[in-house]
Amino acid sequence: MKSIDPLLWFEVLNFQQTQLKQIELMLKKIALSSHSLVFSGITGIGKKAGAVYLAMAANCSQVIKQIDSKPCTHCRSCKKIIAGTHPDIVIIKPDNGLIKISVIRELGKILVYKQNEARVRVVIICDAHKMNKEAANALLKMLEEPPAGTWFVLTVTERLDLIPTIVSRCLHIRFYPISVEYLIKILVEKYKEPLETAKIIAPFASGSLEKAVFMAGNNWVDLRHNLITELDMLLNSSVVEQLVFTEKLSGKNFSDYMEIIKIYLRDLVVVKYHKEMLVFDELKDKIDISSKTKNVESLISYIYAVERILQMSEKNFNNRLMLDALVLEKSKCLQSEKLQAVSVNPCSNN
Repeated sequence: MKSIDPLLWFEVLNFQQTQLKQIELMLKKIALSSHSLVFSGITGIGKKAGAVYLAMAANCSQVIKQIDSKPCTHCRSCKKIIAGTHPDIVIIKPDNGLIKISVIRELGKILVYKQNEARVRVVIICDAHKMNKEAANALLKMLEEPPAGTWFVLTVTERLDLIPTIVSRCLHIRFYPISVEYLIKILVEKYKEPLETAKIIAPFASGSLEKAVFMAGNNWVDLRHNLITELDMLLNSSVVEQLVFTEKLSGKNFSDYMEIIKIYLRDLVVVKYHKEMLVFDELKDKIDISSKTKNVESLISYIYAVERILQMSEKNFNNRLMLDALVLEKSKCLQSEKLQAVSVNPCSNN
């Protein structure tokens, strides 16, 4: 996967000007004793960068001297924070999709001591909604009696994914998806992607720089083409062939595969009524031809099923089992429809 330069994230934050102004205003108005914040929004739009920006702004020599309201990025403190070597900026991330109580307990041991050199110590907990119940309760105690001079920033997808007692103790700042135009600009200028490729990737990235860069670095356009070609053949294939296909889908790119399938199924329906509203517009001829052999009701039922699987996947259900269940369910429905057709006209061959 292509990496994202830490400084590029600060460029991306230019797209979150309202959020930056909230942070800067907060630093001016609130005493730097202790505070807790929640930054919410989809993955890859700069929530962690916003938290790092706050840490820099709270400790930047230029901001402290009131020379500027924005961190300079080149003083000793800013450089250490950007490099990830500042002893008083603690960043916690999930391990295997989970933040356990042992991690929060270790954090508690650190917070017993005063900060080494920072004016404000900042604890950034990425994907805080992935704390288990015990870890969340342990963190809650710290938020109730926070150490002096320490700020907590929790990044989450949705604020309500946290326990209510944590939410009630935090200020909330919502980060928004990055525009398609800005993503295209970054892909072309920073990652040297062809303009046509960037135009295909950016709308599908859902406003996430992280997702756009991942797609660019993993030949996503070719992957999409191959997946759609295979899907077209499999929609009318045997159950055994479809079950073999589910094994391929259930791997590490599961959510990306399912999103491609959902949008393609959606386009197969839309092309029948509004060809100008396709998401995969550059594939409109292929979609138009393929849709002629597909039943709208069946396509819509598949779309709902895929959406349900995506929601269940976020709750750590087994991807392979969910896909296998979908294939078997649809096969059963198809057999039932055939039996009903025969019962309606039992003498159709006589």
